[in-house]
Amino acid sequence: MPKFFLHLVFLAVTALIVLYAPDAFAAGDVIERGNGLIDFISNRLGPIIIGLGLIGGAGALILGIPGSVQKLLAVVVGGILLTSISSVIGMIQGF
Repeated sequence: MPKFFLHLVFLAVTALIVLYAPDAFAAGDVIERGNGLIDFISNRLGPIIIGLGLIGGAGALILGIPGSVQKLLAVVVGGILLTSISSVIGMIQGF
């Protein structure tokens, strides 16, 4: 069952990326494409990763899988880092 769940999550994430990724590359020059990619990662992909991580971690806790708390924390921290990319780049550009 957990193997099937991981495949389903991977398929869902891939489908969401395929649906939203063309918006990131719709701009004209390289700088606008980079900004579009950063916005895509920060505004769309990061919250999706956090949500899927919470769902997967809750399922792992319910099923009693060992190490599920560490996996849950790792995914949530990774999603938080993804959502804060635009803030970090804005701070670096301010220097």
